[in-house]
Amino acid sequence: MNANEVRNILGPPQNRQFSGDNEAWQYCVTGIDIPDKFVLIWMYKETVTGMETYRNTEFGPCESFFRQVKFENAPDIVIETRKR
Repeated sequence: MNANEVRNILGPPQNRQFSGDNEAWQYCVTGIDIPDKFVLIWMYKETVTGMETYRNTEFGPCESFFRQVKFENAPDIVIETRKR
């Protein structure tokens, strides 16, 4: 997927972090009686390279609990994709 496809499905990211051509988008879903659920989308040159999820059980707004992204933990970069 590319950045526009992700944006069309999940909306604009609630948190964006950059390192060169690498980018990380984070989203949060919260509820009254459930732990916050976070989605981290990894991208390289606006192409998705991976995704991970995590949870938060502390009280407060989602924006307070987005992770500081460590780009050394990013998935391997997609160099080329081919349609057959």
